Parts: sequence; C-alpha cells; structure tokens
Amino acid sequence: MMKSFIPSLPVDESDWNIEKHRKYFSVPYSFRGCLNYLANVLTGPSQRFSDLAEELETGAVLNIVEPKMTIGFIGDIMPPRGQGLLGAGIKSFFAEVDYLVGNFEGTIADPTGRRVFGALVHQETITSMLADLFPPERTILTCANNHSGDFGWSVFNRSYQLLKDRGFLVIGRRDEPSIILGNQAVQLSCATHWSNQPCSYIAQMAELEKYHDPTTSFQILCPHWGYEMMGFASAKQIALGKKLLGQWDAIIGHHAHVPQQVSSYSVGTQEKLVAYSLGNFGCDVPIKKYHFGLVLKLSLGTDAQGRWAVGKVEYQTIEAQFEQKSVTVDLV
Repeated sequence: MMKSFIPSLPVDESDWNIEKHRKYFSVPYSFRGCLNYLANVLTGPSQRFSDLAEELETGAVLNIVEPKMTIGFIGDIMPPRGQGLLGAGIKSFFAEVDYLVGNFEGTIADPTGRRVFGALVHQETITSMLADLFPPERTILTCANNHSGDFGWSVFNRSYQLLKDRGFLVIGRRDEPSIILGNQAVQLSCATHWSNQPCSYIAQMAELEKYHDPTTSFQILCPHWGYEMMGFASAKQIALGKKLLGQWDAIIGHHAHVPQQVSSYSVGTQEKLVAYSLGNFGCDVPIKKYHFGLVLKLSLGTDAQGRWAVGKVEYQTIEAQFEQKSVTVDLV
C-alpha cells in the first residue's frame, strides 16, 4: 500500500486560528458579484466563454508514461438528501485507483445551532456515504472552500477533526494545505480564492508559493476558484490556470457547482491538465441544474526522461437522482 503523510506548514500570524466576527448572510461576493451570481442561478448555467477552451476527450493520453499511480477525483461534496446512496457504476469507475480526492463543501455542524443564511451543513452520515464509495484511509478530503468559514473556527476545526477521526486524509486548514503521496513522489495541495466569512484559518490562493514543494516529483493543485453556475471557465480563469501550470503539473478545480471543461496545455515538452470544475457530487436541492458533475481519474507515471507526467485521462458525467427521502449518485 502506498504511504502518505500531511506535513505541517508554519503560519506567519499568531492569531490565524481564532474566532472572528461572522455575518448573518454567508456570501463570498461583492454586491455586483452577488447580482451576477443571482443572474446565473436564475438563468444558468451561463454559456458565456464556451469557445475559449477546448474539451479534452475522455480516454486521451497526454504523455507516454510508465504508470506509477492512479488518482480519482470528485467535485463538490454537497449535503445529500437523507442518507445518500451511490450507484454501482460510480464505485466501479474508482475501483482500481490508489487515492480518491474530493472537495468537502460545507461543515459537519449541529443544524439546531446558530443560523447562518447560505451556510452548508453536513450531517455525520456523510462519512458513511463516503466510506461506502472508497476506503477512508485512501480518501483525501480538501476543506479549503468558501463554506469553510460559515460557522467559525471552533465548528470548522471540530468538523475537520471528526473527518480525521473517521479515518479520512484531510487537508485545507492553513497549517495543513498539502498531502504527500507515494514516497515523496506526488504533492497534492488545495486553496480557496473565496470565503463567505472573515476567515484566516483555511489555505488561501494568495499563499500558493508557500504551499508548492519542489522536492516532490509531481504537484497537483485543487483550487476553489471561478464563479458559481458558470458553464465554462472565463478568460481570466483560463489565463490564471495557464500561469499556474508553470509551477503545478495538474489543476483540478471546483466551486462552479456545474461541470466545466477538462482541457490540456503544452508546457515545454509535456502536456499538462486543467479540469476547471468537476461540478457537484450529491445535492439536496431539487433543482435539475445542480444535479450534475464529473468523476475523473488520472494515470500518473514517468516518461522516457524519467519525469513524472499525466498519462491517460478518463472522466464521465454523474447525476444525482432524487427520490422521496434520498438521493442516489451514479454515472449517467
């Protein structure tokens, strides 16, 4: 079995993990951004920017490599309706991967506690659903997203520790932005561009330089970026993705809550991957547009020069199927 460990990263400020004043309305945007968000929710997913990035076909081989590791990815893990069920197809898709990575959107919190408009609350039963999908000891949950600050430091850290206690590999706290996989071979880091509340305890896009570990052979970034209900990445986001590929070898993003393009770009003599958004994984909102996502898996290995690179890329669409008291997630 491949080994993994989560290094601790020093944080400059002494007061990074403290409670801060929280707003009743839990939103990450400016007034103008909120108007755009409402427009996208009402009429979207927005089809703007549909011609800016090419879609990579599933099954494409980006680089000829000797396979060393396969990593699976899911998108925004949303609170499901009821227990939450998983279909056989989605389990089969990930059956042979070495690790599974997903963005844990929201916080395990007491739903009877302080009300925060727009917050995302998970029940502890989500851990059973995720354990049914893949072994917790090989499941990486990223907890740096705009909802991480919904209820403040104490509730966030309690949720973070609970996931660890259930056996999951958890990153995203500001002192734990990364995990190292496979005997120092692969680094996977997460960070957010957005926070709904004043919050200094989650990994931030502004600090990416600190998170990157050049001693590892391959670096994956999972950013919480872009805008919700955008069906395609914007020109600004595409430009940022290309810039980040100068340092990171693959980018797997989230936050849009709908699937966006899976694309590749030439960087030197290698092809590198950007999946702008994998959409939702599960959902408790009975609105069709929120029910879709992508599952993705990457074969990683060494090329003829001994450099790590992405080999085969596979992805499929998933859908949350609603029943009266539950939701089932499976391949379309």
